[in-house]
Amino acid sequence: MTRIIACFALVLLGGAAGLLAQEAGAPSPPLTSDTLALTAGDQRIPPDALAPHEHEDDLRAAALGTAFTYQGRLSDGGVPANGQYDLRFTLTDELGGVVAGPICLDNVVCTDGLFTVTLDFGPAFDTEQRELAIAVRPGGLPGDCAAGGPFTLLSPRQRLQAAPFALGLRLPYRASTVAPGTAVEVTNLATELQTAAIRGVRGGSISSAFADRAGVRGDGHGIFDAGVLGISSSYIGVVGFATAANSTGVLGRNDSQNGIGVRGWALGSDGIGVRGQGPSDGWSGYFTGRAYFGGPVGIGVATPTNELEVVGKTQTTTLQVTSGAAAGRVLTSDGAGNATWQPVPVPAPPTAFVSGFGADPTGTLQFLSATATVTITAGQKIFVSASKAFGSTTAGGASTLNLFIGYRLSGGSTVTTVGGGILGNRVPQNTRIPMSLSGVITALPAGTYQVGLVGACDASQVANWNSNEWSYVSAIVLD
Repeated sequence: MTRIIACFALVLLGGAAGLLAQEAGAPSPPLTSDTLALTAGDQRIPPDALAPHEHEDDLRAAALGTAFTYQGRLSDGGVPANGQYDLRFTLTDELGGVVAGPICLDNVVCTDGLFTVTLDFGPAFDTEQRELAIAVRPGGLPGDCAAGGPFTLLSPRQRLQAAPFALGLRLPYRASTVAPGTAVEVTNLATELQTAAIRGVRGGSISSAFADRAGVRGDGHGIFDAGVLGISSSYIGVVGFATAANSTGVLGRNDSQNGIGVRGWALGSDGIGVRGQGPSDGWSGYFTGRAYFGGPVGIGVATPTNELEVVGKTQTTTLQVTSGAAAGRVLTSDGAGNATWQPVPVPAPPTAFVSGFGADPTGTLQFLSATATVTITAGQKIFVSASKAFGSTTAGGASTLNLFIGYRLSGGSTVTTVGGGILGNRVPQNTRIPMSLSGVITALPAGTYQVGLVGACDASQVANWNSNEWSYVSAIVLD
């Protein structure tokens, strides 16, 4: 017996209708407006099935699955079908390529040609056209969907209209547009705090008390969960743009221990994790509180190799270098510019040493030794040590020789003695005796001075001091 089986369908997500079946090779009679009206007006379909749900907000709040309701009318041999039928549904693209399925439903009850089923092809709806290929056979045997006889494939395929594509708004969402404008725009005009036009939560429930309003808000709770993740292969993954005074394009905030408000991660060669760029009178980066850098930092240096490298002048009100520091030390540098703390160097005092014959004693005070020349600043002192050998070959020897440490301004003629000296020195005949004195010359104005051993004898003894020798003078400048 040849059967003509036809099916008219209604998808309960906004409405989709069309002729689905005909006997192979036989055209299906066109549907009339009366037939269309029957799908929505026939009392055997609940009158509120297509009406807005009185608890629409509850529906939006509930988690949506991927299933949708499919209602149709099946005719068998030109009359409304009654009884049980096995129905097989396959989701295809517009060229007939299989996208999902088939789904076989066993022993679907048809009453006066009407039937209702629930189909779930999973996350198979995006922006591409989808169609249903439907096959049918008489049912009645338990479990005969897996066995039973052959199916009759209804033709043409049922094109699904916009209603099932609402499933494409489930995560992950994909949308595109070929016209200028925005693919998806969500507007939230609420003024209350803690509202967002789009809010995405990953890895847990919404628990943050962050009070700001936002166009897009992302909450990440797991160790690898991101609130907002931007990925770009050529430009910028996430752009924050602020135009009003004191406004912020992108705000990163952390309220937990060891958390990160904004994290930049660069893995490529010469990559940049976070980059700030501003005008000469603005701030490309501004930090308050502590800041930590785990690698070399360059200011004016593109590839620093040390912890901090600066090209240009640095200025600070306080400098503290802790390595090697101790009270009274000074910062010194080696030839490469490496500075270290070192003890205050004790400069070697200026010294002078001379030797020479000098002069023989006379009745006038004069330098008897060679003279050492030193230069001092105001307040400095001169330590002088001088010695010379004096002797006589005259019968009875020589006497009345007075010796002193003395000085005179370089280029001057006046000799000044220091201390009490050694007075009345004498030697026997044919004897020579080394005589030494030392002293500290103080309270001198800044200048250059000649210092040494000075002395004089009684005029009657000048000829007797006739066997004199070499002299030695040392001078040290003291602060």
